[in-house]
Amino acid sequence: MYNSAACWKGDSRVVSRELKKLTSDTAKYIAIKENIHMRVKGMGWEQFKHAWSKDNRKYSVFELAKHLTYIVKEEKKLTVPDEPLLIAPQRVSLGVLGTQSSQVSALDE
Repeated sequence: MYNSAACWKGDSRVVSRELKKLTSDTAKYIAIKENIHMRVKGMGWEQFKHAWSKDNRKYSVFELAKHLTYIVKEEKKLTVPDEPLLIAPQRVSLGVLGTQSSQVSALDE
């Protein structure tokens, strides 16, 4: 999704320019959240992680937009991965009851 039009990148003013196109605060909040998620979850850039609320107060669109602007400036220094970061859950090791099939054994390898 980084190479799509939904991802705001390039100049740091792109954040304010794109936010002006959106009319409701909800739409702005969702767009900012998606752009931050693309970088934190999709690219594995944990250093740009940001909380969405604190002490039962949601961060404002302005506060999140300021953080996204910072990310857009800083990402120029980083290498964009070719593939998104894939974090797959691992199987839990449980005891075996009865005879274990070869298919289950293959999953454990």
